Amino acid sequence: HQLAYAVLVTSVRDNRRNETYFAKGRLVKEENKPEAGAFIDQVIAEVSEPLGAPELLTTLIANNLDLTHQLVDKRMLHQLAGFVGDHGPRPDLAQILAATLSCHGKAIPGVQEMVVSTLFTKDVSELFRRTFLETSVVRGDTAFRACEWPCAKVDDPPDGFLGYEELERGCPPVCVRWLGSASYPDDALFYDAQTLGLRTDSNGWVELRELTRELDDKIYQHALRGAKNEPAATDRINRRRQLAAYYVEQIKLVALCCQDRSYNAIDVFEGTFSYGCCLWVLADDTYPDLLRAAFAFLLRSLHVDRSPHRPRCGYPVLPKRA
Repeated sequence: HQLAYAVLVTSVRDNRRNETYFAKGRLVKEENKPEAGAFIDQVIAEVSEPLGAPELLTTLIANNLDLTHQLVDKRMLHQLAGFVGDHGPRPDLAQILAATLSCHGKAIPGVQEMVVSTLFTKDVSELFRRTFLETSVVRGDTAFRACEWPCAKVDDPPDGFLGYEELERGCPPVCVRWLGSASYPDDALFYDAQTLGLRTDSNGWVELRELTRELDDKIYQHALRGAKNEPAATDRINRRRQLAAYYVEQIKLVALCCQDRSYNAIDVFEGTFSYGCCLWVLADDTYPDLLRAAFAFLLRSLHVDRSPHRPRCGYPVLPKRA
């Protein structure tokens, strides 16, 4: 099966004729069996298995814009999101969702808006809770304290200085929570925070720093040595690392939704991922590098590469003499 997928990937790569033939092909109908489905339906049905289906699907849609428009629809997005519910928060499943958002490195606005409206808006909150983690900058009554910025204070800030409030008062803790259960996989995205050995506040929020610390390989290896091969402790560590890696891919997915000034997507996400929130994770070197890199991508897509922030910003001007 894996060899067959490897042959198919090689056959369709950079070959428009083969890509189109495969995308439109249907399995041969056999006597006394239900009507055969399309080739692509079979591929999508197997993307959660380590057989090669994800590589084939991403090869088809990442290099052929016409096929992307033909194949990526709400039905496919629901199927892909459903795999997360069935198989848990696996980073590779989030990567497959992300592959639908661009072709040859360029964003596809129609698909971006479809992904946002299908998976992220308030109208689909239940699907979101079963597929993704919530993010918030927790203020007010919380067990987690604000941290000081690792940046110099600004004595005379200009008007509209982004992040000035956080710079002066400290950044409230960036936290996450998810639909968890001690008896996972029963009706939950993953194991709950207590089962994973994570501290929560009264509303179930977990500090992002605590969840993601084991993405750092040195901290991860140190934790494994501390577990001393005790199965329950080792499982907790590996599950925390899996969930953290999935969250990193979720942040990349959000960034791709906003890429190339997709303003409807930006409008959905900028309230959750404020400029101060993104900059704080990026600037604080106690967060793991993988997470900081993902937030750097998000910061650029959501707050930097967008309409000018100030009047006349972006207009050509002559350089000033020294």
